[in-house]
Amino acid sequence: MENTIASKSNFWSILFVALIGIGSIMVICQFFGIKSLERGETTAWVNPNSTEYQNQKMTHRKAADADAQEQNAEKTLKSIAEEFKGPTYANIRTANLNNNWGLSEDEAKFYDGLRSAKMADPTAVTENWLGKVKKAHQTYKTVKDVFGGNSDVKSMMQDAQTAMHTMSQINRLYGISMQELKTFAPQAKSVGDWANYIENNKK
Repeated sequence: MENTIASKSNFWSILFVALIGIGSIMVICQFFGIKSLERGETTAWVNPNSTEYQNQKMTHRKAADADAQEQNAEKTLKSIAEEFKGPTYANIRTANLNNNWGLSEDEAKFYDGLRSAKMADPTAVTENWLGKVKKAHQTYKTVKDVFGGNSDVKSMMQDAQTAMHTMSQINRLYGISMQELKTFAPQAKSVGDWANYIENNKK
């Protein structure tokens, strides 16, 4: 009888230990299972090699680049306006080189032509130069787009169909008659020449 009681006691002890062991294993498995899942989700979210992450990074980089370019352009236009207001350099081309504005030779020449025309006007001292420069900058950009970024506009305009299409766009944008544009066209060698002409003749 004592053996029977001892056997039962051992059975319940083993069963109790086994249950505790199984419970502990389940808790441990569940604990590590949840952590692994969380880690997996976190890795997927911040994985630098994922397409989603790369797209986000590229979008942020492009936005940052665009902001930086816009700020630099604004700073340059303010500096050009200061040159218009009270010249420090002989011309905008020299100012561009000395101040690292990053203007092309043609665009710097365009501002030189604009400054010469404006300075010849006795009322020019009261001008809002920054406003004028910003408008001129927009004209230059638009004309450059009209010519598709092509710098050799003289050769481009030798094609009759291209010339008509280009002059029609300028006529529509700035109200200068086709006849006036046809008369001017042979004289223009660059985007800057056209932009200067438009600045002085737009309706």
